[in-house]
Amino acid sequence: MACEPDHNKRMPTVRIVFDTASVPPESRPAFWADVLCSLYAQCRISPEDPETYRGTVRHCVVPGLEASVIRSAPMQASSVEGHTAHDEQVAYYVAMQLEGVTTIRQLDRELALHPGDVTVWTNARSFAFHSDGPFCSAQFKLPGHRTRRVMPDIDRLLCRPLGEPLAWMRRCLLPLVDEVCGVHGDLDKSAEEALMHTAFDLIVEGLGVCMASAAPARRPLAVYHLHRIKHAIDQRLHDPALNVGILARDLGISATHLHRVFKAEATTAARYILERRLQACASDLSAQQHRLRTITEIAVRHGFGSSSHFSRAFRARFGMTPQQWRRAGLALDDTAPAD
Repeated sequence: MACEPDHNKRMPTVRIVFDTASVPPESRPAFWADVLCSLYAQCRISPEDPETYRGTVRHCVVPGLEASVIRSAPMQASSVEGHTAHDEQVAYYVAMQLEGVTTIRQLDRELALHPGDVTVWTNARSFAFHSDGPFCSAQFKLPGHRTRRVMPDIDRLLCRPLGEPLAWMRRCLLPLVDEVCGVHGDLDKSAEEALMHTAFDLIVEGLGVCMASAAPARRPLAVYHLHRIKHAIDQRLHDPALNVGILARDLGISATHLHRVFKAEATTAARYILERRLQACASDLSAQQHRLRTITEIAVRHGFGSSSHFSRAFRARFGMTPQQWRRAGLALDDTAPAD
């Protein structure tokens, strides 16, 4: 492993090179597993040929961005059951395939990445990667809490081909990643400063374009019904009794029709109700005007009848507890009331 710190106090940059050639052949699989676990997520790896395996990671950290360029011989990697990331360890990764073909599986989806392809994956959910041949990819790390705050629906993009909406972002970021990771040289100060301040926003903007383009075209009548249903849900989020049957009855439609309208949303009405409640709670927990409300009060305010159910659902959705979300969002000391 080689480490090259940049001692410029204004913009410290750390570049680290992990190379299996630095350890004996018999130790390379374990060394590689440790590298991937420390940089991305707890995982198991299976090199195609452990005795001759070779892999390198050029990893860099500048304020506001972590990026990696990975080169590897054929291998498989999968998450360890029960060891997905939680709380502040949650991250989303924008993966750009540079060479070779890698297959990724997450959320019961499977995607083959070819050179130029882009997708998103997270260490907060089970995953698996597989490559039959040598490959190279670039990975941009997005902090989970910050990303979910500006893109609550980012899980819709997991393990999906993002296509041309990211072409412009790919052209902007790949040259910077190459240089930051020391592939082609060092960034000048102006480029490094621009990267530090704009990389996260640039990536999120690109993902937002992908999110919008992924929405299927709908007939006007279907759009009208969907808007009407969603509006009714938002008006009754506070009611813990709200369910699909009550919603359909109040709207004067059948539950079957309601389910059919939601089919194009890649979710169900019940999941949408839960998602809207969780989003509303997350917003209140981060808002200064609600800082004196207890977490239980906020949960009840948006239709949760059980504190334990709310806590479990919130952690499953956002990767951290409501208390941790509140602390991170408000940067409070001990003035926020506890439950």
